Amino acid sequence: MWMVLLYGLATFMETGVGVWMFGRMFPERKSSSEYRWAKMILLTLLILTTYTMHRAYGQEYIYEKFFFIVVYAGVMISDAILYKYRDFFRINKKTEKIILFSYISIMLTWQYWVSYVSFGIIAIANLYLPFFLLLFYKCDFVQAYLWEVLYLVNIGLAKILYIYIIGMIKHRRIENFLFSKSVHFYAGVVYLLIIYVLFLIIQKNFCVEKWLKDLLTDCKKMILFVALSECSILYFLLTMNWGYIENRELIISFGPESVKLKASQFFKSLYF
Repeated sequence: MWMVLLYGLATFMETGVGVWMFGRMFPERKSSSEYRWAKMILLTLLILTTYTMHRAYGQEYIYEKFFFIVVYAGVMISDAILYKYRDFFRINKKTEKIILFSYISIMLTWQYWVSYVSFGIIAIANLYLPFFLLLFYKCDFVQAYLWEVLYLVNIGLAKILYIYIIGMIKHRRIENFLFSKSVHFYAGVVYLLIIYVLFLIIQKNFCVEKWLKDLLTDCKKMILFVALSECSILYFLLTMNWGYIENRELIISFGPESVKLKASQFFKSLYF
């Protein structure tokens, strides 16, 4: 139970720090009416992924599919009615933002629980966040997407360091951290919390938002190149070895001839 709560806290911090940093670069929208389509897509993705993840990791009953259909229809109809009669039933924008952010954080916690690092989720920028940022901040979709990918891939590279260290210490296969029913350690959550605090310190001391906003506005191709390069490095690190290294197989012997390294035994210990 405590592990799940810690993962929730880490996910909340990861998502919150990313949104906060983006908010330092792009001001909030006074009105989101022209971007209602982003809200519709966001709500659709949230409800759809709630159903698919429940179906994948839980027991599904016959009535549940119809339940989610009714819920989705109810949410869409209610939102349309509230928008049409917005002069009479006005929902506080801050309240709406908090509700959507909380829902997104819960779904991402579920995702990170089954996969400590997911290259697919990074590639699609956490799925929900670009639409969330577009809905509440004065930016375009490309800026929101590039920021999320750049932010997430750097966190992913930091996670890789932890995976390799813990894999060596605990003798765990690398794939144990990447797929469903991944292994969980308190150290992994604490490590993430430290990383997010470091992001905040870097942001405060180096004023990242000042120059990064200019890059996201005028140099999107350069940001895209950097993001693709880092994604390629991350993908290589994730796929080059889905095993663990046995230190006992690495033998160095000293003799009159030369220093001998049994490299063949070393590479045999890497399970692909």
